[in-house]
Amino acid sequence: NKGTNRRDQTYTFSPTDPVKGVNKVKFSQSFILAELLVYYAPDVTHFEYYNDKEGAKESLKCEAGKVSKDDFTTCVLCAEGTYRPDDKVECKKCDKGKYRGATDPNQCKDCADGTVAGTEGTAKCTQCLAGKKANTAKTLCEDCGAGTVSSAGATACEACSKKGTLHYANAGKSECLKCALGKVANDDQSGCDDCDAGKYRGETETECKECPAPKISKDKGSDSCTDCPEGKKPNAARTECEDCPAGQYRGTHDTVCAACAGVLEYSEAGWAACKTCPEGQVPNPGKTACVPCEKGMYRGSGDNECVECAGGHHTEDKTGQSECVKCPKGHETKKIDGQTAGLKCMPCEVGFYSATEGTAECSACLTPTVTLETGQSECKNCEAGTGRKTTSSCETCPAGKRSLEGLCTSCPHNQFTDAEKSTECKPCPKHQHSGEGDVKCEACSEEENIEAAMKDNVHELQWQKCVVDSGPACMKQTVESVYGKFPDIPFRRSGSSGGVRDILLLA
Repeated sequence: NKGTNRRDQTYTFSPTDPVKGVNKVKFSQSFILAELLVYYAPDVTHFEYYNDKEGAKESLKCEAGKVSKDDFTTCVLCAEGTYRPDDKVECKKCDKGKYRGATDPNQCKDCADGTVAGTEGTAKCTQCLAGKKANTAKTLCEDCGAGTVSSAGATACEACSKKGTLHYANAGKSECLKCALGKVANDDQSGCDDCDAGKYRGETETECKECPAPKISKDKGSDSCTDCPEGKKPNAARTECEDCPAGQYRGTHDTVCAACAGVLEYSEAGWAACKTCPEGQVPNPGKTACVPCEKGMYRGSGDNECVECAGGHHTEDKTGQSECVKCPKGHETKKIDGQTAGLKCMPCEVGFYSATEGTAECSACLTPTVTLETGQSECKNCEAGTGRKTTSSCETCPAGKRSLEGLCTSCPHNQFTDAEKSTECKPCPKHQHSGEGDVKCEACSEEENIEAAMKDNVHELQWQKCVVDSGPACMKQTVESVYGKFPDIPFRRSGSSGGVRDILLLA
């Protein structure tokens, strides 16, 4: 029959209970075979021989890559998903990661990129779904890792970083998602992290940015920053607003706190604008407050600093003055101890005076005047009976002197004082004389009757003017007159004052 061959007789049979190795076979008719050899290959379902003709004496061998059909009448390719190895007479399943279709040549092929064969004997590889990729062996579709995505049948997962720092994806995703405002993708782009407090990300930003001055963001995940109010600035972290320091300010349109620029400006902490110090005051070095001008100094409306009072002016021992006032009469100005500048009013010292208000320096008293106390507006003569010794002292006029126009003046010839504090000199008595400053008078001659001692021939001589203050009051002098020349005529001073006339002593 077809599918068989014989030498003497050939029988067709089917094993009832096939097992490995040679098996006992039951036939439909009972008989004894003289010789029966059954070739039964363990686990083999196909063979490489066939017979397509009845009465054939020899089996034919299947061509390479084929096996005999179940009825051994012809040769066929292995079923889909299987193939015949060159050294085998059976069909073997394709390995995982490979496939073979029913009409494909006797060869298992690698699955195409993006497809897998997860079991042996696959006839057609399966395309990986979106969010997955084939492993290297093409036996399994694996999830794309966090931060990567793929479309269906993709050969590899694509990193979300290609789309920028704002996109992310969880594992096994087909599409990168964009982080919400106030967030950016984390390092592996598997999710989004909030922007830190002090930073923000809005619609146009691709990263978290520090809030620009004068703005802050108090919370994480901010999509915008808020302005600090006037007089305040962001802290270093840009998370809170804090006062501008004293000496600085910030207005509505200012981005940062700025130092007060005007020479007279100052500010306290948290001010939106600087203020100008009032008259009589100037800013301290840090411009954090106003300080009063020192005593003896002032600042008026047109001044940018404290100015020392002009000579003869002061601030009445007060600070913070906008103008100086004149020192009173009897005063002058001097530097204030302990200050680098500034004038104060001081009484004129004894011996000095100032006659007008606003005098910078007292003047010394001129002879014969004095001042005996401080703070005098005029110099005066010493009191009666005394006279100027120095500009600041008087002395008692001694005997022989009298007080005259503020000075102790010696009594002139033929006058005297015999007591202290005299205001006038007394004339010497008749027939007596004195020198300047004498305390007593002396007789002009030792003769008792000076008139009798005169010569007779001069009795007609009435007056003769002598040189004023030219010697002793009593003297002998040659007199020339119309009557002749008379030598050694004794004279005495009359003691009268002002245009003193000398009296000729007549016999």
